[in-house]
Amino acid sequence: MTRRGLTLASVAAATAVVLAAAAPPAGSGDRCTRPDTSPHWDGVFGHVTSLSQATLLKRQAAKVGFRGIIFERDWCDDVQVGVPGIDTPQMRADFAKQAQSVGFEVSFEPPETAKKPRPGIFKAVFGTLPTLKRADSLRWRMAHNGFREGTDIERLGLRKWRVLVHGIPTASRASFKKEAASVGYRVTFVAR
Repeated sequence: MTRRGLTLASVAAATAVVLAAAAPPAGSGDRCTRPDTSPHWDGVFGHVTSLSQATLLKRQAAKVGFRGIIFERDWCDDVQVGVPGIDTPQMRADFAKQAQSVGFEVSFEPPETAKKPRPGIFKAVFGTLPTLKRADSLRWRMAHNGFREGTDIERLGLRKWRVLVHGIPTASRASFKKEAASVGYRVTFVAR
C-alpha cells in the first residue's frame, strides 16, 4: 500500500473511532444507561464522570451524616450521586438546609414522569457546556442562588451538556426569566 493509501486509511479509521464515540441524542440512552423508573425526586450532590469520583463524593457526604446515597448512571460518563425519595417541598427544604450547613449545594431532580413533554410546560435552559464538570459546576452555582428545584443535566452530544430547570409554565416564563436575570443568568426556554 502506498504512503497516501496508508494516510487515507488512518484518517478513515480515526474518523470511525470518533463517530463511534459520539453520544446519541438526549433521551435515547447509551449502552450504560438504564431507564430511570423511580417515581421519586432525587436530592443531587453532584454529577461526576466515573465511579471512583462518585465513591469519593459519596464518602464526603456520608462523613457529614448523609445516608441512603446512591449512584445513578445517567450516561456512561455521567454518574449522579444523590439520595432518592426527597418527595415533598418540606423534605427538600430541610435536606437543602442540612446540606448547606455542611458545605454542599444540593439540587433536586424530578422523577422522569415530571420531565415528559406537556403542552404549555417548558424547560428553562441556564447553559450548554462542553464538559460534565463545567455543567455540574453551573448546577452547583444555580443551587447556591436558589435554583435547585427541578434541575437536571442533559447530555446532547459528545461535548454538549445542557443544564436546566424542568416544569416552567408558559404563564411563569417572564417572571422566571426576570428572577434568573436578577442573579446573573440569561435563560432560554425549550419545550423538549
